[in-house]
Amino acid sequence: GYPADEMIGQSIMRLIPMERQHEEVEILTRVRRGEGVRHFDTVRLRKDGSKVDVSIATSPIKDAAGEIIGVSKVARDITERKRAEVAVRLSEMRFRSLFEYAPNGIIIADSENKYIDANRSMCRMLGYTHDELVGLSATDIVAPDEVPQIDPAYSSIRGGDDYHREWHFRRKDGSTFSAEVIATMMPDGNPMGVIRDITEREEAEVALREAHRTLEQRVIERTAQLEAANKELEAFSYSVAHDLRAPLRHIDGYSKLLAEQLGGSLDESAKHYLDSI
Repeated sequence: GYPADEMIGQSIMRLIPMERQHEEVEILTRVRRGEGVRHFDTVRLRKDGSKVDVSIATSPIKDAAGEIIGVSKVARDITERKRAEVAVRLSEMRFRSLFEYAPNGIIIADSENKYIDANRSMCRMLGYTHDELVGLSATDIVAPDEVPQIDPAYSSIRGGDDYHREWHFRRKDGSTFSAEVIATMMPDGNPMGVIRDITEREEAEVALREAHRTLEQRVIERTAQLEAANKELEAFSYSVAHDLRAPLRHIDGYSKLLAEQLGGSLDESAKHYLDSI
């Protein structure tokens, strides 16, 4: 931001923030010893007081006799590079936060299928610390009956296929559990797996099947009880109908005989009573 005539004759310290001036003292000391300084990232002040990130390359200027008579400096504006570096760091921080605090286990292997990273959920799931898990391979954490499936799985993942399968894993204490695995290749060429423990889901499915079985059994038992009760009711109804048939005929017959014999001497109320009988 300065025209050349404003800077000629001025100290270089005019362009250096106060908190960075010790760096310049160290650089000039190295130059006096005949040393050069390449790609030193620092900060310089513009004329308006704002700061700019720069990369400095410094080398001594020597005369014909080899005496140091000055210093040459090349400064390159690295503002965009710094912004890109900040963006990358933020991206890495976000990824790391998502990686570490994901509810599902996440594990990353290298080209030799050795684990190079695992998140907290994965460590809790398997019972290993992070340092214990790093360096292990799939044969160390899957159930013995799953070992033959490891190489085909890695071949599928490295072939670019979408990998999704249920596996049986083995914890550090030797106990096993079922998990759903989704795996893919990362941009750096390392395979990454996302593992979700499905023990609770399987237990719920077993409980649901048992509930269905119990319900079906209860329906069968209740249906049998209902059929038995209906048969008992039919038998009772038949028995009642059979047992009451003769007495009812007698009542009906005697009522008619009584009406015929006394019909002329009965008043209307008496006739009504006999008709009702």
